[in-house]
Amino acid sequence: MAKDQSDYFRTKQVWSKTKDGILGCYFAPYFSKVIPFSKDGIVYVDAFAGTDVFEDGEPGSPLIALSELRGAMSKQRQRSPIKIILAEKDDSIRAKLESVVRKSAGGTGYLQGDRICFADSFENAMTLSSQAELRTGRQPSTFFYYIDPYGIKDFRLSLVAGSPVPGHTEMLLNFSSSGFIRDARAALKVALTEQDENVMWSVAFAEDVPTTTRVERLNEAIGSDGWIELVIAYGRNEMTHRQLEIEVSALLCRNAQSYYRYVTNMPIRDVSVRREDNGAIKYRLVHMTNNHDGCVLVNDNMIKRNRDTQVIQQQLFLVDIDGNDIDSDTISSAMRKSVMTLPLNKPVSMWAILADVIAEVGVFDKSTAVLKTYLGPLIEEGLVERVEKFTPKTGKPKNTYSGPKTMVYRAK
Repeated sequence: MAKDQSDYFRTKQVWSKTKDGILGCYFAPYFSKVIPFSKDGIVYVDAFAGTDVFEDGEPGSPLIALSELRGAMSKQRQRSPIKIILAEKDDSIRAKLESVVRKSAGGTGYLQGDRICFADSFENAMTLSSQAELRTGRQPSTFFYYIDPYGIKDFRLSLVAGSPVPGHTEMLLNFSSSGFIRDARAALKVALTEQDENVMWSVAFAEDVPTTTRVERLNEAIGSDGWIELVIAYGRNEMTHRQLEIEVSALLCRNAQSYYRYVTNMPIRDVSVRREDNGAIKYRLVHMTNNHDGCVLVNDNMIKRNRDTQVIQQQLFLVDIDGNDIDSDTISSAMRKSVMTLPLNKPVSMWAILADVIAEVGVFDKSTAVLKTYLGPLIEEGLVERVEKFTPKTGKPKNTYSGPKTMVYRAK
């Protein structure tokens, strides 16, 4: 049985701090990057906004986003119009949230009136975002969705796939993978073969929801019916709960790739239990974008947060963000494959090459280290060449692998 939602807002748990920490750290570079190129405006949607401040004083995601947005806007010479849409189903929580957010916005001109609006459901928030018009007769330039539902019963993958401008859309989804598995087992009447304490903050379907309806809603949440075969295999003891969680999350990501080129994820863990496994997985934070810089920035953010807050058992060998071994040959092959898709002699950033590798292999190391280790040899063999081969000040050969502006091209 899921706990009452009000309990969730008493203390911000360590796993919530991890996911909101990624949100906050990513927003500073994200807003700074998109504001100058979003002349027709930016729409930000928090589709399950929750509370303004937890009882222990920790800010909720709406105030984190508002703070980062205002900080980024203060550094811009020309400001883009902004619309913030916050959805919360609970009337009392939504009323308090609106009061605090509007007070926090204060006299900031670009956040007055309907530039901040509130919705009572995920669906209504997505409708408002699709109808947004910040300049007369013009569609907004950029959309960002933060989707953090209390389970999966109210989530639809298709609703976040239909952005008005897919090429300038990013999304962070906090996917309750363990909650999905619980509801999937219930729908198929598959028993739990291992103790799982990961669903305590996840709201399940009501008991009177028919099985056919549950299956349909689960299909809509994850984007296909591929989960059925996985859960049945689990019921036959052909995989563990941990393996099932990884496979279900991977299925969601594959389905999301029908709409977004770069889809990455990391487990959000409760490190107070199962310390031998670096904690129990509570959720999957899934990032979706069609922008290679966004993919790489989130990759580096995930790696840092994972190492700082979730890794208990250090690994001697290269592993992905789930702790699974990675074959260096696989990464080398993915890097070469990404390079070979480029047209000859056309400059691209190193991050454009790397983003395809991350999307194929997953999150496993910071961008600079991956580029140096796996793109470096391709530069040495002459397959790839730098656009700027020498540093302007010293005349020495360039050897940097950092930042989104380091340009290269396929030479042969």
